[in-house]
Amino acid sequence: MYKATQISTPAKAALTALMLLLLSGLPSLAADFQVKPRISVKTEYNDNVNERHNGEGDVVAIVKPGVSATYDHSRVFFDMSYDFEYKNYTQGNRGNEQNHNLNGILNVEAIKDLFYIEVNDRYGRQYQDVTRGDFQSGDTSVETVDQNLFTLKPYFSVPVQERTTLQFGGQFEDIWYSNENSVDKRNYQVFTDLIHELSAQWSVSGSLQYEKQIPRDDARKGGFDRYTAAAGTKYSYAEGSEVDFRIGMTRTSFRDNVSSTKVQIPWQVTWTHAMEQGWTSTVSSAFEFKEDPNQSGTRDEQTYSARLDKEYGRGNLGFGLSYNVYDSTSGSGQVTKWVPRAGGVHELTDRLAFEYNASVDVQDSPDSSLRWLALTSLVYELSEHASAELNYRFKSFDAKGTTNDYVSNTIGAGLTWSF
Repeated sequence: MYKATQISTPAKAALTALMLLLLSGLPSLAADFQVKPRISVKTEYNDNVNERHNGEGDVVAIVKPGVSATYDHSRVFFDMSYDFEYKNYTQGNRGNEQNHNLNGILNVEAIKDLFYIEVNDRYGRQYQDVTRGDFQSGDTSVETVDQNLFTLKPYFSVPVQERTTLQFGGQFEDIWYSNENSVDKRNYQVFTDLIHELSAQWSVSGSLQYEKQIPRDDARKGGFDRYTAAAGTKYSYAEGSEVDFRIGMTRTSFRDNVSSTKVQIPWQVTWTHAMEQGWTSTVSSAFEFKEDPNQSGTRDEQTYSARLDKEYGRGNLGFGLSYNVYDSTSGSGQVTKWVPRAGGVHELTDRLAFEYNASVDVQDSPDSSLRWLALTSLVYELSEHASAELNYRFKSFDAKGTTNDYVSNTIGAGLTWSF
């Protein structure tokens, strides 16, 4: 079951784009506004549109108009990108789709060098299962849910000494999902951060934060109160090379049970090292609290990853491997998985480029499963404002002891115009 789309998001994006178009016509503001419309049309054949065992195929007609807008002047910065995608399954083997994707940022220096306001609005797809990670561009809408995340962050930034800055303020988050079974939430935070630069390359910081999260629906139980104290340091030892480390302690009281309290030690460490011939290595580890569409609280996640990237004359490529651990919930045990991935872009000619991305989700607990996703595209620049594309997508899922296995192949062709 799906809820009606929030009028505050796609409608707001359209109104904002219209406002920018009108304002861009004013001579005094035209130089500060940049508005870029675009549209894509595409046809694809998917031999398993519902991603089921022995599923049915369909021909899909896709129209995707969009607009990007930027305003950068004095103490105000605004950036927005919005796309509306309509998918028509011509043989009726899957319901037609209307998909929205919005990324909006507004930064205002309300009082010069003192008071700032940041506003972020994001609307897009998320996997219903949080253990699948972030939604991958180019994936299908099967087993996904639309998420609207609106954030308002007013704060003060006060220079205490020449190299010391004190920041304090609050943050409000409104989290909405399109699926009736998902849990909409509101999150309130107050915080204070102290940042000190020991040198041009080395800085240290400390922070205190109180966070309260509750379901938007008063009939739902759950939520939490979380207190966090943390300290960190960042050291840049060469161009493109740095070590970033942060560790803290949290005390979380869960609202579904007043006696339920948990003390944890979240951390985040990242080592980035730039090497010769365009190579960059990144090693990281983190313990974080992930937003989960299926519960009023968060999901604990531990991540250990390594990545190798290279920039070269005609493109870039990257390889990565991560090991993820998600805490158990009332309906399942602890989830552990390995995720190797690779991707990049190679310019075959000055106009023709080959794009490729592939990942394998290897889950070994509580159940064993193997999930493949591979995306390839040939993109040809017809002109400065037009391009043609051929693409292929492969998906498969193989779970031990179930009949939910499937394979899905998709081929497509499309045109894109920007104005």
